[in-house]
Parts: sequence; C-alpha cells; structure tokens
Amino acid sequence: MFKRRIESDLLTIDVLTLLLIFLIITSLASWLRTILGFPFILFFPGYVITATLFPAKETISNSTRLALSIGLSIIAVILIGLALSYSPWYLKLSSLLASLSIFVLVLSIFAWYLRGRISSLDRYTINLQSPVNTITAAWSTSDNLFRRNRPSAQGWTG
Repeated sequence: MFKRRIESDLLTIDVLTLLLIFLIITSLASWLRTILGFPFILFFPGYVITATLFPAKETISNSTRLALSIGLSIIAVILIGLALSYSPWYLKLSSLLASLSIFVLVLSIFAWYLRGRISSLDRYTINLQSPVNTITAAWSTSDNLFRRNRPSAQGWTG
C-alpha cells in the first residue's frame, strides 16, 4: 500500500498558501493577507524549488538553503509574472495568485515524493528544537559577556 509520512514543512507551506487564497478571495483581514503575502512571494516558491532539488539533508547547509529559497523565489516570481504578462490571462492579482499557488503546490508534491525515496535518516527535515537551543545558549552566554565588560559599581565615578 502507498503509505508515506507527510513532511511538516511542506504541509505548512501548502496550508498557508491555501489560507492566503481563501483570504484574498473572501477579502478578509487585509493585514493578514499582507503578512502571508510576503513569504508567499519571497520564500515559498524558492523553498519548494530548493526542497525539490535538494531533498537530502547533507547536500547543502541550512544557511545556503535559506539563501537559495529567497533568491529562487524572486527569480520564480519574476519569470511567472513575465510569462503571465504575455499570456491571455495578463498579469493580475488573480492570475498571479493562481499561477504561484499551483507552482508551490505542485512542486511541494514533487519534493514530498523525492524525499520519500530517501531513507528517513538522510531526508531533510526542519528541527525547530535546535535553533531554540542555540538561541537560548547564545542568550545565556551573551549575558555573561556583557557583565564582564561592564564597569563595576565601585569603580564608577559617574
């Protein structure tokens, strides 16, 4: 039987894409449309391209993956917009939203399929616990660094 685990990062991007479509169609919460619209334009297309091209975790680092996601998103949006401007649908909000949504959803399905062909140990996954631990450790050590460089109360002549 065909049974695979859905990747949470790709599922999150797909759900946020569908939520943005719903918000734009119903004209609800313009501030939420703006908040979801920025990553939809500047991150989602490039992330699914990167996830499709590099499904294994050891191929590129997380910082390279983030930089590629942003750069490829800008390129993908420009190319899709250029193609739409010469198409019968023209470059409108509805045509751009539909094209980018289809692009993101189809490529996330491809990325999910390609990740499924790799063993679970080699598959790229996002670990949210690691950045939290890194930030917490940096925060606790930076506090100690600032205390060392601060002048003592006795030596302060203010």
